[in-house]
Amino acid sequence: MKKGIFILLFCFLSSLTMTQNMNPVKWKFATEKKTDQELELQFKVLIAKHWKVYGQDLDEGGPIPTTFYFKPSDKYELVGEFTPDETGYVFGVIEEPEGTQFFDQIFEMQLKTFSNEAIFRQKIKVQSEEDFKIEGYLHFMCCDENMCLPPEEIEFEFFVSKNGG
Repeated sequence: MKKGIFILLFCFLSSLTMTQNMNPVKWKFATEKKTDQELELQFKVLIAKHWKVYGQDLDEGGPIPTTFYFKPSDKYELVGEFTPDETGYVFGVIEEPEGTQFFDQIFEMQLKTFSNEAIFRQKIKVQSEEDFKIEGYLHFMCCDENMCLPPEEIEFEFFVSKNGG
């Protein structure tokens, strides 16, 4: 009986530890007012030690790039270089820091990754006198030296107030 309880407790603690370790990436969202008509949306990613998140500009056939999708709206306009499609996909959100570029032997291609922390920034031009929200989601993948986790989608929502962001 004691042996059965010990095994059950061991399995429970092992699964709890695995679950905690399988969430190595956390996202935080913020806005920063630049001018009366321009805001910056900030997507900050905190990455656990030994894990990495991929940059936006990756060739096909490799890992999943970090990608931002904005729901189209006439309340705001995206500022900068971007490529929209029918889903609202946007490529070209500014990445900070530069990230690490290297040739990956497994994917046999040049990759760009971020470790520890990175901030993705997208400027918008406000085109509404009313309060509104900016909705969308981001798609990303993270890996360590031994494995990659399945790609994830994280929804985001920014509230923009006519009184300043």
